[in-house]
Amino acid sequence: MLPRAAVAAALALLISGDVARLGWEAIGLWRFLFPFLSLFLFIEIVRARRRVEDGEVFLLGAAAALLYAGVYTKSLQHGLQPLGVYWMRVVEVAFDGGMTAVLSLQVLAFARPRAKTKIPNAFLFLGLAAILAGAACVYAIKTSFNFYQGETLMRSTLFGDVLFIMLAGALIRRAKKQSEASSSSGREPWIFALAAVVVWLPGGRFIAHLCLISGLRELGLYTAVGIWTVGIVVSFRKLWLEPRETDIPAVHSREAAGVAMWRACGTILLVLIIGSMQTDGRAEGMLAVLIDLPTRAVFAFIFAKYRLKV
Repeated sequence: MLPRAAVAAALALLISGDVARLGWEAIGLWRFLFPFLSLFLFIEIVRARRRVEDGEVFLLGAAAALLYAGVYTKSLQHGLQPLGVYWMRVVEVAFDGGMTAVLSLQVLAFARPRAKTKIPNAFLFLGLAAILAGAACVYAIKTSFNFYQGETLMRSTLFGDVLFIMLAGALIRRAKKQSEASSSSGREPWIFALAAVVVWLPGGRFIAHLCLISGLRELGLYTAVGIWTVGIVVSFRKLWLEPRETDIPAVHSREAAGVAMWRACGTILLVLIIGSMQTDGRAEGMLAVLIDLPTRAVFAFIFAKYRLKV
């Protein structure tokens, strides 16, 4: 179980797409340990006690992403938006975190069938405790010496910390409730809405950018973004009305494997050819249009249509 969690964490490092955002430092030992290895260790511990399917993994992955980005690094707390929280980025981080967790375990389920074990290894508890203790120490040191204040340019981050802890806690409680239900988890409207927003965002930004550089007036910009918005609403409504195939979980979905490879290979190629968002401003637009938009859309389709074996 420990090797399985480690392999899943390594896959998540590549699938997350953070290489394009942060550069090669995103593939580091600490990011491997926290949040990814700690997340999959927790999933393995929970799996030994209750049913864990793709819906529960998605919620736990989203919770871990919000805790890491919202509390630990505070990268979601420096926006010029209400209460100092980058709200649109919160939606993207939550969805990408859930998607990364599901895709990592889906690929692993095909490449390495799960062994039938009922009792988790004690090393899982020790490993998880050690990682979380290390993260807590780093958090305490940076908070005590006001490092976060310098990094986020904020006077106080207490509200943001409490907010993201509450959001993550709500997602974990929802995953627990789903796992205790008598039947497998189905599609929830709020997750569907979340998927629609994160698919709409990169396309809407790209269309707005094209309109601005082409000199279109505001009427043209609003018309183009409006057409894109209507297209997203119609597409997701049609997908929502279609029945979900839940009888037999997909052990290996070609679409899921394609999304995983697209995100992993695409971000690496992007950094090799252009650079990361830290070094080249063009990387942000290309990441949004060539990687985030298509992979989020395909994942939203397969996540809504099938049960994935994790």
